[in-house]
Amino acid sequence: MWTAAFVLVALLLVKAFVGDLYHVDSASMEPTIFGSEDHGERVFVVYDRSPRSRFDVAVMLRQGETTPIVKRIVGLPGESVRIVQGDLLINNAYLGPDA
Repeated sequence: MWTAAFVLVALLLVKAFVGDLYHVDSASMEPTIFGSEDHGERVFVVYDRSPRSRFDVAVMLRQGETTPIVKRIVGLPGESVRIVQGDLLINNAYLGPDA
């Protein structure tokens, strides 16, 4: 009984102060995070007010929706971001696996 109460309190404290578990229900994060409405992955995201570096994971709530979305940060403040034929360009420089 005390063990179950301790686990419940620990989970509530983690959710309140550390981070939360989010369901990814789209394929937009593949190949790193696989998502689908039926069998999407769940990711634990640590609370932080601002992304610190490129490719951090961010959780956002779209205006008028109640379900948060999970996305990866590619552009940082002051940068120009474009996708040309599937390639990511940051400030007109190719950013890919060999960059």
